[in-house]
Amino acid sequence: GDDLSFHVAVVDVKEDAQLWGKTYRGKLSGILDLQDQIARDVAVNLRLQLTDEDDKRLTKRDTEDPDAYLLFREGMYHLNTFRLERIDTAKDYFERALKKDPQYASALAGIGRCYSLSGSLYLGPRETHPEGKKYLLKALAIDDTLADAHAGLATIYLFHDWDWPAAELESKRAVALGSTLPLYGFYLAAHGRMPEALAALRLCQELDPRSAARRNELAQYYNWIRQYDQAIAEAQKALELEPNFTIAYGELGQALTQMGMYEDAIAELQKVPEVLKGHPRILGRLGYACARAGQTDQARGVLEELEGRKPRFGCAFAIARIHAALGEKDQAFEWLQKACDERDPFVIWLKVDPTLDSLRADPRF
Repeated sequence: GDDLSFHVAVVDVKEDAQLWGKTYRGKLSGILDLQDQIARDVAVNLRLQLTDEDDKRLTKRDTEDPDAYLLFREGMYHLNTFRLERIDTAKDYFERALKKDPQYASALAGIGRCYSLSGSLYLGPRETHPEGKKYLLKALAIDDTLADAHAGLATIYLFHDWDWPAAELESKRAVALGSTLPLYGFYLAAHGRMPEALAALRLCQELDPRSAARRNELAQYYNWIRQYDQAIAEAQKALELEPNFTIAYGELGQALTQMGMYEDAIAELQKVPEVLKGHPRILGRLGYACARAGQTDQARGVLEELEGRKPRFGCAFAIARIHAALGEKDQAFEWLQKACDERDPFVIWLKVDPTLDSLRADPRF
């Protein structure tokens, strides 16, 4: 019901000894006060030396309405599934939170992130990112210290505007404010700064260890640097955390393909939940694996399916990959240009993407 019960403990892991523990009880209506109390008690019992500014950050709120806060948390749960219909559900929760508190900056930023995520994965940045930017700027006008709003802006500068200085600035600002989103790592990888990118992505994973998305981003990184055993391990960890986290099948399938394990790659890519089997990010990798395996007819069948899809966002880059694997360079460059024109997020990683290695020596690349 409305009853809340938390048991909080500070444990010395090395000695396997509990240093302090306390049980807290309350009501949902008092969840914000309860969180503040727990935060202060933990800080005291960790013997942290807090400045006045630290103390303010420790118990900082951007809403005083517990109902708005709970609606926001529900929205974040749906947003982090990365599925289009659940992103729409998240947006609905954030809008309901705003009706409770029109100055709720986190809810505004949440709506902005819904637009940017749905655009990056499903609808295309040109369709969604300008609208998302409006909400993120509104959130920052209320609270300039909101890490997720800066991360959301970094997403738009990186994937839609291609404004590299602004993307770097907003990414660094988000990290400094405590964001666990991987935008700075993505920016660094796009520029070929791979050791720095790994450090940034690894930090995000350590700060958010139960997130399938953070594990999948590490799988993506290891694919970029051609360490495919590591990519497989990280993708499998992502799927252990969330078996229906579809995009992890893509990174797993790609790593297996690059290792020449074509039958295994195709089998993994065909395990994707039925509702998402037709997603261009999965179909493109499947067609690429078939082409690399010499299954030309199957690869051309995937090409036909991608070329006939509507809406078609994400198809151009997927089609380019398959043509590259088939050795059809002219068609690959034609479709890569289309991917650039529609602002497919994957084009920012041309410098490191192994599926395009066969094109690198061509001056058009």
